[in-house]
Amino acid sequence: MKVTVRLFGFLAEEAGRPELTVEAGTAGEALEAVKARLPVPKSVRIAVNEEYAAAKTPLRRGDVVSLIPPVAGG
Repeated sequence: MKVTVRLFGFLAEEAGRPELTVEAGTAGEALEAVKARLPVPKSVRIAVNEEYAAAKTPLRRGDVVSLIPPVAGG
């Protein structure tokens, strides 16, 4: 099923837009679909509908997956 993946930080910059649409049945499959297009760090966090989620979390129609890269600053 098609799901929206929101991108943050350098991932959005790399993609040239804040969202991608991918085919996925789980949060992990959505992550892998994005990895096929962009350099995604291993430390990225996955959220489904604004709640942190595991890769095995099943997706339903209308779900939004967010990929949150590590943040550095000082």
